[in-house]
Amino acid sequence: MTSETFPFGYEYEVILGPVRRLFGYDDRLVLQADPGGRALLIEDFGVYADFNTPEFEDVMDEQVVVRAFASADEREAYLEARYVAGRPWLRGRIDEARREESR
Repeated sequence: MTSETFPFGYEYEVILGPVRRLFGYDDRLVLQADPGGRALLIEDFGVYADFNTPEFEDVMDEQVVVRAFASADEREAYLEARYVAGRPWLRGRIDEARREESR
């Protein structure tokens, strides 16, 4: 897995093409994209960035993380370990988001 960090407002929908929102909670949105067959996961921590006070200015350039995986299976393993293991209810949200996309 490789990752790149981008600032608040990074237009991943424009740059990467279609994205699928898997879930959102607390301070983040988690999305996936598959441009050109690449397995990407986008973690957008800028949900509340508009409300940040000046002391948070130093992290505004690190609000979006795009992770590239060798395969969709590797991406799925990351999701399971990073998110679903501690929040099993997210599995239902992820599955529903993917079902919606296939309709």
